Amino acid sequence: MSSLLEGPALVIKEGRMRKKGKDRWFILCGRTLYWFKSEPPLGSSEAYFKKKCQNSRVLTPSTVIERVQPKSVDDLHSFTLSISSPAKKEKNYTCMAPTLAELEHWLTVLKEAAEGRSSASGGAGAYSLSAQMAAPGQPAVYLTSTVSPDMVIAIVPEGPPDPSYFDGETNLMCFGWFHGLMTSDQAFAILETQPVGAYLVRVSAGRPASFVVSYVADDDRVIHVVWEWNDQVGWTAEGQSEGFDTVKDILLHYKSVYTVAVLRP
Repeated sequence: MSSLLEGPALVIKEGRMRKKGKDRWFILCGRTLYWFKSEPPLGSSEAYFKKKCQNSRVLTPSTVIERVQPKSVDDLHSFTLSISSPAKKEKNYTCMAPTLAELEHWLTVLKEAAEGRSSASGGAGAYSLSAQMAAPGQPAVYLTSTVSPDMVIAIVPEGPPDPSYFDGETNLMCFGWFHGLMTSDQAFAILETQPVGAYLVRVSAGRPASFVVSYVADDDRVIHVVWEWNDQVGWTAEGQSEGFDTVKDILLHYKSVYTVAVLRP
């Protein structure tokens, strides 16, 4: 009998929102929205979601998903969405996102899932934030995301994982901003047409034991910051005064600089 943790689910989006005044972790998988009291283990299967979730809701074309408009000045910073249905047996829900950007992204992906407009990669209506392939003979299409780096989830490719892609026990391929092995020239070719703040994370062929954050700086230059592991302080870079436990922590710390994730195709 296979474990509930085998076979990672094809997650469209996940993140924290407040429901009835309490923090809950929401995961959109295909056309089903699951929520939990706490974040499930990374790479969990949909069978795990079904068994461990606090509740779930299947989205259909009749599901109404919309922003709850502020009723007063005090509500201007309340980023709330509602999920309702004409069917009397279906409960109506309201959820509060942490930021306006998160609210807008949730509204977009929930509506697409309800309408069945998500590409069917591995299951009806399931897709990854980074799963957009170029037409044969055409250059890769690079989508972008402005959501928090820890929420840019992607599908881990099949096959044996590359050991150089691991940050501790985490395979960074589970994040859309991680592009694997890539040269600085390749990173430049991707980023040169992107806006200021666009970034990606890669492994350098010349320094496989390190990670590189390539990003577009304020003067439109593409800069490559090499992060190397130090057993005393964690991930460090030249000129940096502190170390970090994970690559994700680096991106979160500098999220005012790294604002637009460029997702691998």
